Amino acid sequence: MFGIAIYRFFYATQGEQEISMAALENTVYAMSKVFAMRLEKDLALQSQVANLWALDKDITRAKFRQFIMSPAFEPALQTMSGMSLIPYVLNADRAAFEARAETQDLLEACCNSTVYDNTASACRDKAATLCELGRYSILESVNGSLAPSPAQDAYVVVDYIEPFESNAGVLGFNLASSATRKEAWEQAVDTGLAVFTRRIQLVQSNTKEFAFLVWKAVFEGEVEGTFAFKEESPTSVPRGSVNGVYKAQQFLSGAMAIFGTSELANLDIFLFDTLAPAGQQFLAVYSESLGDPLTLATTFEEYTPEDIVGEFGTIQRTINISGADAEMMLVVRPNEAFFREKASDAPQNLLIWSMLLILASQAERHLGYLAAIANRARMLNVQAISKRLSS
Repeated sequence: MFGIAIYRFFYATQGEQEISMAALENTVYAMSKVFAMRLEKDLALQSQVANLWALDKDITRAKFRQFIMSPAFEPALQTMSGMSLIPYVLNADRAAFEARAETQDLLEACCNSTVYDNTASACRDKAATLCELGRYSILESVNGSLAPSPAQDAYVVVDYIEPFESNAGVLGFNLASSATRKEAWEQAVDTGLAVFTRRIQLVQSNTKEFAFLVWKAVFEGEVEGTFAFKEESPTSVPRGSVNGVYKAQQFLSGAMAIFGTSELANLDIFLFDTLAPAGQQFLAVYSESLGDPLTLATTFEEYTPEDIVGEFGTIQRTINISGADAEMMLVVRPNEAFFREKASDAPQNLLIWSMLLILASQAERHLGYLAAIANRARMLNVQAISKRLSS
């Protein structure tokens, strides 16, 4: 009997865990939709920037900053680390490009406080770097430091980027000097889609953290001096790209901010790039219990979604982004405390009432035995008295 009560208790507990997991699956589904919508909104803003560039091929740095730092862009900058304008520069045009950029960067960007109100330090640092080189130059990374890029057929250069304060260090960087970045650029040119790089380390970041870029290629229009997207341009001659810059941890944490702390408590949330090779898929983790996420990046660096295991299982959900060549995955792992907090008192109450009923039943049976014994004793006593009287 007691075994049956305990069985009922565990059966009820298991049922509640299944209900909690089903509810969590709905939450993870909502998370995946939030991620997709967030990225699709960012892509729409990226297209707006490309249209701005198409309408004004000589857009100034000040106008670009004004557009990116406007209230309309503020929500995007919660998950996005920056937006950059990336011209495609032929080697024959390099000297003219560097001369124009030098004037803008040393005189306008780094000395004109009306353009950058609160970036004096970042501007001074960038100006100092440029002065150390002697003049502005298209750059590439050599043994972890930036140096003038050697001559090549063409360059894909970070010309404008905002917010400038946190991204000044990448100004002038030739993205085509990085194999991962170049591969995404060429794919964006070939397909006309928004293309995500595999994970990278940002040049402008001082700490090890995974990041990715989103390329949106812009092409020369049919009319000379105009720009167009690939589907609008039969010539398909690249003019450059507008890039979204993402730190994976900032993106994950920013996207999770829409959910309440109670919904995220006792959950480990992992973000993966499932189009990347095995060992390079992990991007970021959100967890209140595991510790510093940037430190954890080293721990999970080579993990795939299948490597995330837990006593209570995991939930995986693919994130597909409309109009982009990308596929990400959320993996959510609940811990024991998640089920403990979600659990009701029903299983415990069931166990208690079952035990009480069993005890009552046992007591009733024992009372029946005692009553029968008492009745038998009374009968024997009556028989004895009757026998004495008859004698």
